[in-house]
Amino acid sequence: MNNWKVEPSRRRPVSNNKKTLRPNLTYVLLALSLFAAVFFFILYQGEKKDGSSLSEQNKQDISSQVLTDLKKIFYIKTTDQPTVAAIDDIEKLRETNPQFYDGVNNGDYLILYPQRAIVYRHSENIVVNVAPIVGGAAGEDVSPSEQ
Repeated sequence: MNNWKVEPSRRRPVSNNKKTLRPNLTYVLLALSLFAAVFFFILYQGEKKDGSSLSEQNKQDISSQVLTDLKKIFYIKTTDQPTVAAIDDIEKLRETNPQFYDGVNNGDYLILYPQRAIVYRHSENIVVNVAPIVGGAAGEDVSPSEQ
């Protein structure tokens, strides 16, 4: 007979590349998502700082423009610097003083002087309402008087 011996092959098990790539791919994706999160957070913080200063400057510009336009149609004798506020929730204001805020819309401006309150609609260049301010003691909530 034949003395030939067939040795069993000593094959190394074939590594399944998909199994070894999965953990590596997971780590790469995790690192990329972490990098993206940090990048966008830093970008957001920078815009937040820049946006707030720009909007503050923008608010001052709008306030001065509103006052300039108001003084063209309404005589204001006072030299005091008023407070200018855009009305964005008229329903809340109507709960506090329905008569004064009747006919006022969101987007109108409330201009407060020490002696009077003025509601001005800049889009139509009209004064909607004027009322004297009553009260005004320290710590006291002041509101336009109901006429």
